[in-house]
Amino acid sequence: MIVAVMVLLVASLLVTGVFVAANGDIALTRGDTNQKKAYYAALAGLSAYKFQLNSSPEYWKKCKSLSGPVTGTTDESYTVKTLAATGHTEAECKTEKQSAILESAGSAIGTFRIESTGVAGAGTSNEKTRSLVATFTHPGFLNYVYFTNYEILDPSAQNPEPTECEHYYAYRLEHNLIGTCGTIQFAAKDKVNGPMHTNDAAAICAEGATKPTFGRNSEDAI
Repeated sequence: MIVAVMVLLVASLLVTGVFVAANGDIALTRGDTNQKKAYYAALAGLSAYKFQLNSSPEYWKKCKSLSGPVTGTTDESYTVKTLAATGHTEAECKTEKQSAILESAGSAIGTFRIESTGVAGAGTSNEKTRSLVATFTHPGFLNYVYFTNYEILDPSAQNPEPTECEHYYAYRLEHNLIGTCGTIQFAAKDKVNGPMHTNDAAAICAEGATKPTFGRNSEDAI
């Protein structure tokens, strides 16, 4: 009987120890889970901002803040705000002054930043927050499969080399300089399978109902 009682006592102590350890792990696991959920809530905030920006390219100038729950969840939410440019304050940003939003110097010139903060487990002892900062910049030539500044042939390939080619088509047309620089022409069966941009005017040549194709689909910027 004594041996049985001792065995039961030891077993009870072991069960109690396992319960205490497991109970502590539950709190740690819940905290770790909420940290991850807060991170993904912050990502949801970035996606919400990009949706607004895609819907209205001028949206960034308004220096607006976004907040709301993450769709499909009950304890996750996000808050997004535009960060003021270097040397400016958040109050200036709220006045919708572009110079207070866009960076004006350094390697980040022409960019602006937003901060998205995600919250998970709100109202509990395991509430967690995570913040992400995203930098937005204007597209460069690497964003396009075809990018040109002037839609002309290489002046150095001509003899004598024309001197008027530093002007865009509209200027050359106005000053009767058409033909001196040569024109890049898109024939009827040409295809540009990707995003395209030119700072000049493009010469589009069609044959009846056949015309050049630009972009793989409607999502490619032309």
